[in-house]
Parts: sequence; C-alpha cells; structure tokens
Amino acid sequence: MRKTIIINNQTYIWKEIIKKAEQTCGLTIEEDVAIFLVNLLMRFIDISNDTKQSFTKTAYLCQNGHRSFFSDHDIASAADGCLFYLGLFPNRLAKFDMSPEHVITSGKLLYQQINHHPFYTEKDISGAFIAEHYNQMIDILLTIRDDIWHNDPIPEAFMYQLWQATGSKYAYHYLNQQQ
Repeated sequence: MRKTIIINNQTYIWKEIIKKAEQTCGLTIEEDVAIFLVNLLMRFIDISNDTKQSFTKTAYLCQNGHRSFFSDHDIASAADGCLFYLGLFPNRLAKFDMSPEHVITSGKLLYQQINHHPFYTEKDISGAFIAEHYNQMIDILLTIRDDIWHNDPIPEAFMYQLWQATGSKYAYHYLNQQQ
C-alpha cells in the first residue's frame, strides 16, 4: 500500500512538472504523450549506469542492420535512452561530439521498429506514435532540464544543430536568449 501511494505521488509530481514545461515552451502535448514522458522519467530514475551505457551500443547495432539480435524491449530501451539523454543530458552528447540530428534519427528509427512499446502499460502505444511526437518530447525534456540545471548551459553549436534538425521551439528561444 505504501509503495502505491509513493508511486502515485511521484506520478502526480512528474505530471505537474510536464504541464509546467508545456506552458513554459508554449506546447500542448497529447495526454498519451504526457503519460509516456511520466513513465520514461520514472523508469530512468531507477536505472543503473551499466544499463544506461548499453543504450548506445544497442542503438548502434539496431541502426546498422542487426535488428534480429534484439527484442522490442532492447530496442525500446535504446530508443528511450536517445530521447532521455538528448532531452536531459545534451552536454554529455555534445562532449562526445554526437550531433542532435544523429541521436534524433536513431531514436525515431528505433521507435519505428517496434509495434508496441513494452514499458507503456496504461494503453497500447506504438513506436510510430512516439516517433511522431519525438520533437515535442525533446522540447519538454529540455525545458525540464533547464529548470533543474539552469547553471549548466548547452553549447550554442549543439542547440543550433538541434534547431536545424527539428525546428525546436526550445532551441530557437535558447539561441535568441544568447544574443
């Protein structure tokens, strides 16, 4: 019973954070997208570093024709990792000289390879649906990141590449504030 109350409270808090991010960046996302983001954030809080490091390897192998080696679970984990890291830890990607376009393309392609997201249990959600809303989710996550790590600026070149690749409202406003 106590665990259920804690999880319900965490869900409520993440939903409120996502609503605030929507308002801040001027987006309106579908309820299913918001619930997906809540699940993503709650899952990644508890994932070990070893699991996080395996995302890049799985994403690379899936993208290079090795799809048959991986389950939908593996592919969804790699796709989620691309979304999570681009949205909340873009400086890590920039440090390794990974372009936003590459991470976005990888994440979308991975999501499109799964029929049903195995971690999303409230409702049947396809990878194509997630890929379709990928750019909005990046903006929401970057806005959340900005509230948490506002003293950790993202390199302008990285943000410019993100804006060029997605038309990101967040990146556009970020770049205009730097001038």
